[in-house]
Amino acid sequence: MPKKGKKGPKTEEEKLLMLQHKMMAEEEEHRKKERLLNQFLKDKLAKEEHNSSLNLNKINTQWRMVLREVKARELRKDIEILSQTFERVVDCKNSVIKVSSVSDKLFKIWVCSLLHFVCPFFLLERLVCFISPRLEVY
Repeated sequence: MPKKGKKGPKTEEEKLLMLQHKMMAEEEEHRKKERLLNQFLKDKLAKEEHNSSLNLNKINTQWRMVLREVKARELRKDIEILSQTFERVVDCKNSVIKVSSVSDKLFKIWVCSLLHFVCPFFLLERLVCFISPRLEVY
């Protein structure tokens, strides 16, 4: 095979055409790199947004758990206070019932003592009523 030799000197037009072709190729390469960079940045942004939403959900979940624990502690404390208050009210009412029971017993005792005191007078009066007509006969 014969060797390919150098071509002769190029004309201005050919040089200009080659330079134009080279610049178009460089410009196309630049656009291609820019598109790749834009696509890479879009993908990275989408991934960051996805990760951001996941992390936000995790933070919200943990925050809700913390709030639930705090609320549960507050409710337990309220229940304990209400339980103590309830016990105090029940004790107070029990003491009123006991006092009422004691006063009922005292009233019954007073009635019995009154009957014991008054009963002999009634008996004496009946006896006097029974005997007085007989005494008049004599």
